[in-house]
Amino acid sequence: MIISLDTSGPLFSIALFRNGELEEKAYKGNRENSERIIIEINSLLKDSSLSFEDVQGLAFCSGPGSFSGVRVASGIAYGIAFAKNIPIVGVSSLEALAAIHPEKNTISCVDARMNQLYIGMFESINGRPRQLNDLGVYDPGTLPSSRLDNPIIIGSGVKIYHEELRSKYDSLNPTFIEEDCALAGVVARLAKNRLGDVFDLANASPIYIRNKVANTIIERQKNKKS
Repeated sequence: MIISLDTSGPLFSIALFRNGELEEKAYKGNRENSERIIIEINSLLKDSSLSFEDVQGLAFCSGPGSFSGVRVASGIAYGIAFAKNIPIVGVSSLEALAAIHPEKNTISCVDARMNQLYIGMFESINGRPRQLNDLGVYDPGTLPSSRLDNPIIIGSGVKIYHEELRSKYDSLNPTFIEEDCALAGVVARLAKNRLGDVFDLANASPIYIRNKVANTIIERQKNKKS
């Protein structure tokens, strides 16, 4: 049985994956809700007549995404896995977005703040997303090129940068998905065959891509003027 969580984006979600069955809860991401995650995990286990002693693996969305959100998920997952000495693994938010519709080509777009996006290109091969590019951070005016046919363009960056994404990728005949996505469930499914046999801290590293997480006051003032 796997517990997974995601606090990297606009929605916080937790999921329980057992015997091929998935239970997932999602709620709006904010500081108050982040403090309730352990309580919500306990509640999810209790509703299924389970406890932390039944957990065989921990999975978490390792980013990229909200810097503080990624730290929250990795810290909670690490703390539980370390205390219980169970396997842990992180799954990229960009891959998780692509795995929501694995039968489709996908351009995953996550808001990187500071007027940038995290972009991942995934081709559907036999119903599974295959990563085509190095995950990167881009200005909306210099998005990477793609030859994917009829891709789904999905993620927290779509609503914010819809015009720039359409201008760049409209020739691919894309489908845009603007709603916020809960990722804990798909993270659990992806993690199923990636968990090791024992706890390993090497599998618990967040994905930041960019070390800088906020503009300076001067940079923010310049952005307002431009």
